[in-house]
Order: sequence, then structure tokens, then C-alpha cells
Amino acid sequence: MGSQPEDLSPAPLPSPRPGPLPFGLTWSDLVDVLPAGAVRRRAAESHVKRGEHQGGHPSVITTLSYEAPAGHPRRTTLFFKRNPHEAREGERHRFLARRGVPVPRLAVCVEREHEEVLGLELLPTIGVARADVDDLLRLTAALNAVTDVPPAIARTRPGQPQDTFERLLARALDRVGALHAEHAGAPWLDTYRRALPVHRGLPRALTHGELAVQQVGRTEDGMLVVLDLATLAERARFADIANLLAAPGLTAAPTDRALFVAYLGHLAGPGRVPSPVEDAWTELQLTRFVQGVEALPWHVGPGRDAELRERLRTLAADHRAVLGLLGA
Repeated sequence: MGSQPEDLSPAPLPSPRPGPLPFGLTWSDLVDVLPAGAVRRRAAESHVKRGEHQGGHPSVITTLSYEAPAGHPRRTTLFFKRNPHEAREGERHRFLARRGVPVPRLAVCVEREHEEVLGLELLPTIGVARADVDDLLRLTAALNAVTDVPPAIARTRPGQPQDTFERLLARALDRVGALHAEHAGAPWLDTYRRALPVHRGLPRALTHGELAVQQVGRTEDGMLVVLDLATLAERARFADIANLLAAPGLTAAPTDRALFVAYLGHLAGPGRVPSPVEDAWTELQLTRFVQGVEALPWHVGPGRDAELRERLRTLAADHRAVLGLLGA
């Protein structure tokens, strides 16, 4: 994580582009956004998006202009995104909002047979600065502390068959060895297979699943919120903090262990924090190793060598800890 927020904020277009509402929406879909009796309603694509912080789904930032019944001109700008059926977020947004976990305001949610369209408040900033790391840990802990999760939200989406996925991992590890000779022949896949049953038996909690700096942002009033909730589900309880502590740049100062202890402090509550902390740290390393191996196919690619090198260092350190845990 850099010393400044990542520049994923919207940038104004040279001139607004008037047009229809996005994704087949109608003005009747916006009854919760516009006042009753609003007239002279217009839509204009007013910003372009930088970065990929909305998960790659079709999205557009649109300004809605209208006149209130008293004749006063008004406008509001929302981030609209369209999700396929298997990646619906609306129910998850509403659930987290009810449970007090900070999320962007959900102004529009239109559910169709095969998709949904969301209209979210526009966030001026995506990502966090290093000085904001404690806010990120606090937000992560608030999410992971949610209990009594409905089954429809708790379930993870099915992935590839395990044998198919392991062939993908084997190819990624071959690529790692070709790029970084010091890791050639590393027995990570064998250790991963042995660690997987242990990992699947770890205590579970509600997690984002793909938590990274691109999945958080600040509202106009400065509140840090979590985004992109399609992957929200119950997993190993340290899945989110493990993702964050594997992110290059986050742990330069303080150390990843100090950040983890700070996270545990925010998570504190009956039955939430294992004792002693050393056991929790071992559980974190096991989770981070399994997730780190599983993420390799997406981190081995052109132009990502510096990031990959740092992730491989973390994997190697966690591998030694996991071998100790497995008694190897």
C-alpha cells in the first residue's frame, strides 16, 4: 500500500454525454432517488472510471439532473453497475448495512431474472493511505465479527473441481520456478495438499473473500466502507486479514505480526479471539499459505515481477511455519 490513496477516483469527461439511463433502467426504477413530481429529468454520463475497483462488471458513473416540484434544479451522481445472477450483491449490501458494517449507500437495486443493477453513492476516494491502516483493520474486524449469517449469504460459490484447479497450480509453480530460480522445485503444491484438510477445518467467520485496498473507499463524510460484495461468504475466519497481510507494501511498517495483533484487538469479544496469540498467528500463517498458493495463477504474469517476488517471500516464510504445524 502506497503512502497515498491509489488514484482510482473518477475523472470528469471533457463534456457530459447526455443519453438514456444505464443498463435499461427507467425513471420509475429511480423512485427512491428522485422526489415525487420531479420534472425535466435527464441523465448524463459525467465521469470515466480509473482502475478496476468494481470487479470488472459493466459500470458507469451517471449524473441525474431534474427539477423538484418547486422548480429548483437538482442533480445527483451515482455509480451504476450491472452484475450477473451469480454475482448479485444487493442482498449482501442490505444485510451488512443492517448489521452496522460500513458500506456505500445503496440507492438503487433492480433485480431481474438473470442480473441485477445497482446504483451506489459515488465515492471520492478508493483505497487507503498508510496512515489509514488502522481504519482498514477496524473495518475488516467489524465485517468478520458479524454472526447469525443467513445461509444464502454464508454459502461460497462453487469453484473448479479440485483436480482441475491443482493442474492450474502446477503450471503456475512451473512458471514461478522459471522466473525465480531460488523457488524452482519448491514443494509448495505437496504441502498445500496436506494443509488443505486442516485449513478446511479451521473456525469460520463472515469474510469478504477478495479483500484488498481496491475493495475499500471513503464516502464524502470520510467513512471507510467496503465494496464489491459478491464474494461475501463464510470462510476460514482469518481469510480477509490474511489477504491484506499478503499484499505487497502493507507490512513495511509496522510488521505484519504487529498489524495482526492490532486486528485481533479490534476483533475482541466473547469467543472471537483464540488464546494464546501465538496459536492465532499460526492459524493466520496456515490460512495465508493456502490462499497464497491458490492465488499464484493470478499473480504470475507479465509486468508483475516486483509484486510476485514479495508474495513469494511471504509464501516461503509461511511454508516453513506450515511444515512445522504439520509435523514435517
